[in-house]
Amino acid sequence: MTNKPIRKIRIHPAIGIARLGNSPEEYFIGPEVPGVYPPVSEYRDEEHCLKRQAARFRLFTYDENDEVIGEITSQDPRVKSIRWTVHLKNTKAQAAASKCAPSNSHFRNEGVSRNSLVLDGGATDMEGANHAKVDIRCATFMNKKFSEALKLGTLLTDKASRLLSSEVTASPTPPPEPDLTNG
Repeated sequence: MTNKPIRKIRIHPAIGIARLGNSPEEYFIGPEVPGVYPPVSEYRDEEHCLKRQAARFRLFTYDENDEVIGEITSQDPRVKSIRWTVHLKNTKAQAAASKCAPSNSHFRNEGVSRNSLVLDGGATDMEGANHAKVDIRCATFMNKKFSEALKLGTLLTDKASRLLSSEVTASPTPPPEPDLTNG
C-alpha cells in the first residue's frame, strides 16, 4: 500500500452472503472475485459434511479522487487497531411476498407485526486480530421466547483483523406455538 493520503475507508463487500452447511466447525471463504471459485475439494470437511460458506469483509482505502488506494489491515503500521460493529439480522419472514407465489398479499405473513418477524441478534463489537469466535443469537420470534436462543451466525477475525461471518449449522428449538383460542 502506498502512503497516499487516505480520504475514505469503505467496507467490501457492502453486503456479505453466508451459506448454510452441516459441518459443525469448518467453513470456507466464499467467492471474492467474480468468476473465481474455491476448488470443489474445499466444500467438505474430513467427515464429508458440507462446510459453511463464510463472508470475509475487508477495509479498502480511497484517495481524494475516490480512487482505490488498496486494502488496509491491522498489519499496516499506521493502524493501531480495527474495531468492527456487526448487527446480524434475518428479515426474510417480514419480506415482500414473492411475485411467483399464488397470493394477493404484498408481504409474507400478512397480518403479523412486521417487527416481530425479525430475528435480531443485536449489535456486537469485535476488535483486533484473531478474535475468538462469537456466536450471534436471537431470543425471540413473533413475540415468543425460544427455549434456547437461536444461533444466527458466527463472527471472528483473521490475523489481519478482517471480519468473517458464517451462518448457523443447526435448526433451533422452536418457540412455543401461539395460543389461537378465543379467550
